[in-house]
Amino acid sequence: MEKSPDFRIRNKSTNPRYASQLFKNNQKPQQIVAMWQSRMNSPKEIENQHESVMESQEFIEMKTELEKIREIDRKQRDQIAQARVQIGKQKAIIKKLKSENEEMKQRPERRRIDPRQLLIILQTNLMQEQYREEAFEQMQLEMMINESNAAPEDYNQGHFPGHEHLAHIGLPEEEIANIPVVRIDSDHLCSICIDRIKANHDAKILEQCEHKFHPQCIDEWLRSNSYCPICLSMVI
Repeated sequence: MEKSPDFRIRNKSTNPRYASQLFKNNQKPQQIVAMWQSRMNSPKEIENQHESVMESQEFIEMKTELEKIREIDRKQRDQIAQARVQIGKQKAIIKKLKSENEEMKQRPERRRIDPRQLLIILQTNLMQEQYREEAFEQMQLEMMINESNAAPEDYNQGHFPGHEHLAHIGLPEEEIANIPVVRIDSDHLCSICIDRIKANHDAKILEQCEHKFHPQCIDEWLRSNSYCPICLSMVI
């Protein structure tokens, strides 16, 4: 059974491009216009359809999901902004640490001194200072003696209380050369130059007190003194 033209029109799209088919089926223009007008919705119907869609449960759920997505997006943006701030702070800290590290590398390395060696240095300096003061007083006394043309033996020559045995003349080169040289196993401080004698290096040792010094330091010292610069014991 052949279907009527009206049936075909109702089941086709309302696009005007299909209007030519209506003319081929001997439809009159008035009928075509009336048919198109019947298919068009009135503004009231469109508004009602819009309200029904807005009130539908499916639309409400879609709107809720959209709000959730927007909220998640906002939180993610806030987290990204906070992360950028933290990264900026960390970069500043790293830059500061690198700068301080470079400054530390450029600073000269400080030598660590053992407290016992430091005590020896202080004691030696104190004794040397005391010796200089006593020598100065002795020199003044000798000048006064010479000025008065008095005999030196009339004055007390032991002007160094507790150190009357000290001699103010150096040792002969032969005796200085005979001072034993040893190789030390660990770092040791030379109290004359206040510098380290490194391990596996030679040092001269005074047999009376076993104090160790750089060979050149103790040689120079003994050319003008005949006692240990630390304990003031006589070398000969």
